Amino acid sequence: MQAELFKDRTAIVTGGARGIGLACAAKIAAGGGRVALWDRDMDRARQSAASLGDAIAVEVDVTSEASVAQALAATEDQLAAARHPGGQRRHHRAQHHGGAAIRSTPGSR
Repeated sequence: MQAELFKDRTAIVTGGARGIGLACAAKIAAGGGRVALWDRDMDRARQSAASLGDAIAVEVDVTSEASVAQALAATEDQLAAARHPGGQRRHHRAQHHGGAAIRSTPGSR
């Protein structure tokens, strides 16, 4: 049950390159979820994403609305490219809930 807790889900974890953020990201990944690590430290975020397997690293400054918008667009692009390497991308929708973005795909829970 725990191994599929986050199956077919994608989570954005701010501060995900280390500490509590990385621990949360690891739990989501272990539960079958896809993780986008948002952090200012891209070198560390890339290392952490690689250690999780199916994760991506995205640079962001969460104090800047423009940076968050750019990070969300980059996240959606990277996830779509990974999911559809041949260039065919399905339309995804991101729902924004007070600083959190929840991404769902057609047919997901």
